Amino acid sequence: MLFLGVEWERKGGQIALDTFYALQNNGMQVQLKIIGCQPPLHIKDKNVTVIPFLNKNIKEEAQQLYNILLQTDFLLLPTRAMQECFCRALNPFYYN
Repeated sequence: MLFLGVEWERKGGQIALDTFYALQNNGMQVQLKIIGCQPPLHIKDKNVTVIPFLNKNIKEEAQQLYNILLQTDFLLLPTRAMQECFCRALNPFYYN
């Protein structure tokens, strides 16, 4: 699973983490990647990876994000925001 967001609270980071733990507690083998922010608490689970930020304007980091997206089965979007620009932000054609 993948959670993307620069603002942990506004993007619903805790909901994503709680979802991960709920699935894990129900016997599912899941992994969670958190990209774009640092959670406010220290996560010790070996199945959680935190990548504080990837800059899409840097070719190598954009490629890393693209590769992660290709390997992701579930994208979590538990945003708490009233308006969300997520699809626009990930659209590779938007930056061309």
